[in-house]
Amino acid sequence: MGCDSSTSMTDNTANPNKAGKIAVTYFPFHGRADALRMMFHHLKLDHVNLDVTKTEWTSKVARGDAGEFGFLPMVQLGDKKWQCT
Repeated sequence: MGCDSSTSMTDNTANPNKAGKIAVTYFPFHGRADALRMMFHHLKLDHVNLDVTKTEWTSKVARGDAGEFGFLPMVQLGDKKWQCT
């Protein structure tokens, strides 16, 4: 679960906003995002997992492009973003 639909944040072709999909952004290992991923999978909600490295995320935080709180996991649908704090 999760690995089949994972893409990298550096992959510019992965834009869940255009596809109308729920995007879950987290590091490429098991952790805090697992409950979200399992829930979306169980509910059969079309979603994509966006893997981000620590270096990529640190850069996004420095640019101010890491959401309101700068924490992961982050869930995005359209231009709305939700983060765990």
